[in-house]
Amino acid sequence: MTCLGKSFNLMTFCIFINSFLVSSQNINERCGKDFGDCVPGKTSCKNCDLGFTGTVKAECDSGKQWNVVQETCVSQGIGRLLQDLSSEPKKDVLDLMPESFVNSAASGSNLSLYAASGSAASESSLSLSNTVLQTVDACSAFSISCAASMVKVEQTTAGNIASIVNILNLFLRDFPGDVTKNKMKYYSEIANHILNESAVHYWSLIPNSIGNSSALLHYVNEFANTVNDSSINVTEDFIHMKGFTITKQIKNIDFNFSMWSNSTELTGSVSVLKDAFETLPINFPVVAIAYPTIGEILSNQLQNISLNGFVISMALKANSSKLSLTFQKKTKSKANAQCVGWDMEEKNWRSAPCSMYKESYDTATCRCDHSKRFTSFSILMSPITMEDEALNYISFVGIGISICSLMSSLAIEGLLWGHITKTEISYMRHLSIVNIAISLLIADAWFFVGTVLYRPDIVESDACIAATFFIHLFYLSLFFWMLVLALLISYRVFMVYHNIRKSSLIYIAFAIGYGCPLIISAITVVATITQPNKPYVREDGCWLNWTESKAMLAFVIPALLIVALNFIIVLAVIVVLLRPMIGETPRTTERNIIVQVIRCIAILTPILGLTWGFGIATVIENSSLAFHYIFTILNAFQGFFILVFGTLMDKQVREILTEAFSSPKWISFLTKNSSNTPVCSHIS
Repeated sequence: MTCLGKSFNLMTFCIFINSFLVSSQNINERCGKDFGDCVPGKTSCKNCDLGFTGTVKAECDSGKQWNVVQETCVSQGIGRLLQDLSSEPKKDVLDLMPESFVNSAASGSNLSLYAASGSAASESSLSLSNTVLQTVDACSAFSISCAASMVKVEQTTAGNIASIVNILNLFLRDFPGDVTKNKMKYYSEIANHILNESAVHYWSLIPNSIGNSSALLHYVNEFANTVNDSSINVTEDFIHMKGFTITKQIKNIDFNFSMWSNSTELTGSVSVLKDAFETLPINFPVVAIAYPTIGEILSNQLQNISLNGFVISMALKANSSKLSLTFQKKTKSKANAQCVGWDMEEKNWRSAPCSMYKESYDTATCRCDHSKRFTSFSILMSPITMEDEALNYISFVGIGISICSLMSSLAIEGLLWGHITKTEISYMRHLSIVNIAISLLIADAWFFVGTVLYRPDIVESDACIAATFFIHLFYLSLFFWMLVLALLISYRVFMVYHNIRKSSLIYIAFAIGYGCPLIISAITVVATITQPNKPYVREDGCWLNWTESKAMLAFVIPALLIVALNFIIVLAVIVVLLRPMIGETPRTTERNIIVQVIRCIAILTPILGLTWGFGIATVIENSSLAFHYIFTILNAFQGFFILVFGTLMDKQVREILTEAFSSPKWISFLTKNSSNTPVCSHIS
């Protein structure tokens, strides 16, 4: 073309739009304009408002109020966009334009025809407005920039959300391996619209909410996996992307995120571990994606599951890779979090690909295996997190009462020692009870000391290490003295005609009761503090570490083994008591034996530590909160139970104390002897 004596090359880009009629209302003949009369338990439906297609389903509650449970309302704009994209795949108009017009195309949703100068553009003073030859009411459906503009102004409904997830899938189909930085930005804007905090509620009304939310994670990840730009930094309110292309010059991959969720700023990071980084292919993109709200969307549809951090996804062109992820906790708690990955096949959170590497009061660091099946990761909130304060209150009150009870038990034992230890077996029994009380008393006292000494700003302080050592030592002594008492019961019941010297029994008892715990606790502290990255103390308190060094096993394994052995011994004692019931036995004798069995169980269970068996139930995933309360109550008040069942339930002690308080001459009770007693009251 020649103009004013100069030649110009003019390239014209046109978009032709096929117009079609969209019904303003898709009427479902089974549904009316409203739900009708509300009868408790009734389910009804109605057609969507004018301008939307679909229906709304609701249930009538006991208060005669309709509660919406499902909704499929799709607006005209979203319906038309979805119908356009569902036809043959089309090339994005942005790919046909010079780069200088990309941003202009995105700025106005009504542009449908552009004209641009070619090689002579730099020589011409023609403005962009002169190149706009025609505008229409709607932009091209197959332009992702225009689609993003259209989606962002649409009303949030469950039906629209499900349709937009479909739209994201169709764009993924249309641009295989051909994603630019701009396309990634517009794709994120579309996803951001349905991840808004105000949209979270509507996700629960989608007929297949879990399927759609899981699909959204997959589509965004796959779209990011085909980006061909050297770097990405997309920052939306509810989706944040960072990425770059791997080159030989890049030595590590580390992404940091900071986002807001429910007016609270959350941080997190993800990195590829060094060994895995070396196996990644060169010149391929790696993109990290953070979501502050999709965890809540997923959790709303899963029972007993609540995330305590945002979700981080990784787009990697690798079959598998090892990641390190750090999450800031939404709810600060000492309760253990759980690292999890989203299972694309089972559509649920699974702990299989992840393990806890390090945890504190407000953060958790996970090590996870990235694969095609697991690309998104987060941390689960402990099921007892919301009840931490109540459980802590029970623990401190119970331990306080236990300390007073243990001091009372020791005082009674000391006052009556010469009158309740006249036989060898009674001497060993009360020796065991006294040392059980002493061990628990010292352990509880150090527990309070450790609480006072704990400093979150000092890692493994000497004072906290010392407190942890003594807590570990004396809690182990508690269990080993319980084992001594259990072995003594076995000796009394099963070896009636075998005698061991009293001095030998004492040596054996102290070797087991204090020698074994001292060896275990000493080895534990030396083995951990002498190794790098193997802390002895946990970050959130003065107690044995679990996440890094697994020092906690030095308490858990001996304690559980002793509890199991003591349980077997209790069963054996019950079998012995039941022997008279074999054959012809009067009913009164049977009743007496049953009463004695129940009495033995009540006495032996607390003083042999069987209540600690409830601790197994508390570590099972999604275990009932009732087990946590039972375990806390039984063991926080263990000192009180020792006073009652170990001291006061002893027949000799009761008789002497009764006589002491009933006799006007307090000294007279000291000369009284007591009669023989049954097995359980005498040795247990």
